[in-house]
Amino acid sequence: MEKQLHENFEQVLKSFHPHPPADVAGGLLKVRCPQCLKLYSIRSESISEPKPQFECTACKTQFWIPFPESLQQGEVLGFAVSWLDKTTMKATDSTEAGFKCENCGHLKSARDAKCESCGQFPLYLQEKEREVQDGFRVPEDLRSLWRQVIDDYGNISLHDRFIQLCKNKSQLDYAAYRYSRVLKSCPADEISEKMVKQIHQLLSVQMKEQTVTQMAPAPTAMKSKSSSPKRLSTAVAVGLVAIGSLLVIGGCFLPNFRNLVGVGAAFFFMAVAIHTTLNRT
Repeated sequence: MEKQLHENFEQVLKSFHPHPPADVAGGLLKVRCPQCLKLYSIRSESISEPKPQFECTACKTQFWIPFPESLQQGEVLGFAVSWLDKTTMKATDSTEAGFKCENCGHLKSARDAKCESCGQFPLYLQEKEREVQDGFRVPEDLRSLWRQVIDDYGNISLHDRFIQLCKNKSQLDYAAYRYSRVLKSCPADEISEKMVKQIHQLLSVQMKEQTVTQMAPAPTAMKSKSSSPKRLSTAVAVGLVAIGSLLVIGGCFLPNFRNLVGVGAAFFFMAVAIHTTLNRT
C-alpha cells in the first residue's frame, strides 16, 4: 500500500500545492486534510483511480478522496486512509444490516460509503471542519471528545460519553448545538435524533431539580408574617426559570437565534437574585 501511495503521490506532486491561484480554470479540486484541515488543490486530469490517496505535507496524514464524485463539490474534506480499512473489516456486517442514505433514503452497504442512488457521501464527516469555528467557549477535553465522536461516528458509547461529559460540565447547550448541526446536514440521521432526545430529557431533569431546590420550606405558625413574601419569591423564581429554560433550549436548536441562550441565562440569574433578596427580607 505504501508503494502504491508513493507512486500516486509522485504522479500528482507537480499539481498539488497548498494555495491555488485565484485565476485557475475548471478541473481543479480543492481538498482539505482531515487531520489539520490544510487546503490543497489537485488537477483532476492527474487522477487515474476512483480512490486516489495522498499525504499531507504539514502533518503527514494519509488520506483519500472519492473520484469523480468530488468534481461536483466546490471543496472536499479528505477521508483518512484508516477509514478504508475499517470499511473493509465491517463490510459483511454492514451489508447485512444496511444503512439509509441521509440524502435520498436509499439503502447502502456501509455508513461511510457513497450512495449508489444519488452519489452523495455522508455530510457528517465534514462536521470536523465546522467544529473549528463554532464560537463556543468550552473545555478542550469536550472538543477533543467530539472529534473522537466524528472520527468513529457509529460508536454509540462515544456519543454517550460525550453527552455525559457535557452534563457534568454544565455544557448541554454545546452538545445540543453540535447534534443540531449534524441534523441540519443529515436530517434523517438516526443517531443524532436519538442523542437530541437524550439531551432533552437531561435538560428537563435539570430544570425540575432547579425548581425543587429553589422552593421555600413550608411556613410555620411562628413565621406566618413572612410566608407571603417567600411564596411570592418562589413563584417568581419558578416562572423565571421556566422562561429561561425555554429560551436556552430555543437558542440551542435555532442557530440564527443563538443570543437567546444568553437571554435565558440572564433569566436564571434574575430568578436567583429575586429569590435570595425576598428571603432575606
